[in-house]
Parts: sequence; C-alpha cells; structure tokens
Amino acid sequence: MIRIVICDDDASMCSQLNEYICRWSTQTQEPISVRCYHDADVMLSDFNDSTDILLLDICMQEVNGIEAAKKLRNKGKNVCIIFITGMAKYAVMCYKVRPFGFLTKPLCYEEFQMEFSDAANNIIEKRDSYIDVHFHSETRRVDIRNLIYLEAHNHTVTFYLNSDESLDINSSVNLLEQELNGKGFFRCHSAFLVNQRYIRSIGTTDLTLRNGIHIPISKHRRTEFLNMLTKYVGERI
Repeated sequence: MIRIVICDDDASMCSQLNEYICRWSTQTQEPISVRCYHDADVMLSDFNDSTDILLLDICMQEVNGIEAAKKLRNKGKNVCIIFITGMAKYAVMCYKVRPFGFLTKPLCYEEFQMEFSDAANNIIEKRDSYIDVHFHSETRRVDIRNLIYLEAHNHTVTFYLNSDESLDINSSVNLLEQELNGKGFFRCHSAFLVNQRYIRSIGTTDLTLRNGIHIPISKHRRTEFLNMLTKYVGERI
C-alpha cells in the first residue's frame, strides 16, 4: 500500500488531487490510503514515518509549503515531496528541501499521472528496504539495512540498529520473521533474528556480529540456519 498525504488549504484542490489518486489506483491496481489536510501545522503534528508521498501546496496561509517541508527535513523525514504551485518562480526556492517534483496549477490528469507514477514507482522499488513498526504512539519506518538483529522477550521485540539505537516493539518474533522473510534475516534461536549482513563469524554454539556481540545458535536450528545462510549468500554471488 502507498500512503499519501495531501496538504492544501484549498478544499477543491484537495478533492481534485484525491480524485486523481483514486483514478490512478484504479488504473494500476495499487492499493492506497489518502489523508487530506488544509493546515500545514496540523499536518506536521500528525505526520508519521509511514507516509510515502506528500502532495504539498506551496502557497498556504500561516505555514507555507516550503517552511513545512523544511521542518520535516530538519526532523530527518525522508518522505517523497511533490510540491503543488501556480508559480514557477518558487521552484528554485524549493530545491533545498529535496522535492521529488512539481505539479503546476491548474492541474490536468495527464501531468499528474506522469509525476505521481514516477514517485509511486520509486516507492515500490524501495519497498523491500524498510519495515513499518509501531513504536510508542507512532508508526516508525525502519530501514532494514540498518537493523542488526532482533531479540524477543515476553511480548516485546527489541530492534538493535547500527546507530546504537534500540526500539522496543509490541510484536512477536514469529510475525516479524514472516515479514522479514527473504530479506536476509535468519532465525538462529527462538528469541533471535539476525541480519546476515552483520555476521562476522559462526561458531559451534553462537555467532559473532561485526560489533562483537555474540548471539546464541540453538542446537536444533543450527543445520537449518547454516543451510539458509549458504543459500542466501549463494544467490548473491
């Protein structure tokens, strides 16, 4: 599913964009979710990492689109931003916030379809590189390339990232194993999922990660774990 946010203080523009997005979804059979905002401050307060594409009007009262985009970038949000504008002069001012593209008013579906399809295809291609998890009261998007290993304890799973950050997620290791299937994560123990990229060496009863941490390998999982690891490495040679 592609998650889209529209932020424009013109209700008719929001309606038109929503109509175009639904039309695109029907044509491509790609599932979507859409949220509309007429106020940038409200959008910023509600914003979460699960948003894939932000359609953002530049000229709005109070907080304009460029300022809203700056606030998102300053918070480290890498959402794909498409600016909506009626004046080309704003394009140069926008490049500091790394927009994906622009749509100019008045909108037509053909222009929208080309720009939005490029953005959506970019999101789809990158889909396997992240996982969305519920962390506290928000949805957090985690780049799995930065995820070293997962450890389960009681009804919580801790994500250990290569930034020395850890996240406690209310989930089960079984569900996460299914979600990460085929992405280079292996169940070496009932409580551990490890990222193949971070394995330095494998011993008889445990493995050592690049950061020096030792992870146990269950006796009854060892053969399956080694076979899966060999297959994974072989497919990438």
